[in-house]
Amino acid sequence: MPTRSPRDTAKRCLFGGTLLAAGLATPGAHAQSFDFVESTATADTTGSRTDSFSGPGPWHVESHYSYFGYGDAEAWGMSNSLGLYAYGKGDTGELTANADVDSRFTVTSDVSVTLDHYLYFGDSSLILTDLTNDVILFSWNGEFKGTQQLQLAADTLYEYSSSTNNGSSSLTIRCAADLDASGDVGFSDLLAVLSTWGESGVLEDLDGSGMVDFADLLIVLANWGPCK
Repeated sequence: MPTRSPRDTAKRCLFGGTLLAAGLATPGAHAQSFDFVESTATADTTGSRTDSFSGPGPWHVESHYSYFGYGDAEAWGMSNSLGLYAYGKGDTGELTANADVDSRFTVTSDVSVTLDHYLYFGDSSLILTDLTNDVILFSWNGEFKGTQQLQLAADTLYEYSSSTNNGSSSLTIRCAADLDASGDVGFSDLLAVLSTWGESGVLEDLDGSGMVDFADLLIVLANWGPCK
């Protein structure tokens, strides 16, 4: 039997070959999400109502102020993102918005996440904890801006706790195999895997096996299409 190159194999998979026929590129491949066990969140602005949430499941709260200054505060917990922001100033320069989140959650499968923060002067905090193993994964050290790439595991309980009156923070699930961060898995991601075939220590080693190989190609195909 002739041996096919990785590129030939990819063509067969994409254009009606046996792997796609076997159902590898199914909607279930996009099922990575947060599962919120218990959360509390508030959004408050001076001179306006306080919006709050407490309980399991997804949530969204917001508050806005536009009298003698302005203020905007929002906090959310959705299937692939949770976070908050608050910003505003009164007519004498005082801060007018505040948002708080404390959320315990799990993930439906092992996922890669991005933790972003833009926290200015004022009262802010941010901490991400692995409660199952009693490990602090990230704790804000006062740096204004930062991005962390982290791995979260299924069957593990996490806690995201953050508050600010001048800034934002968020935790977002990165789409599996979206190597170019375009928002979908497509030909550029496929070519990225093929161009690094056999290499180690690169982003394209999607399963962390130590080498880019056929298993990584399958991950791309299984997640083909828009990330959402």
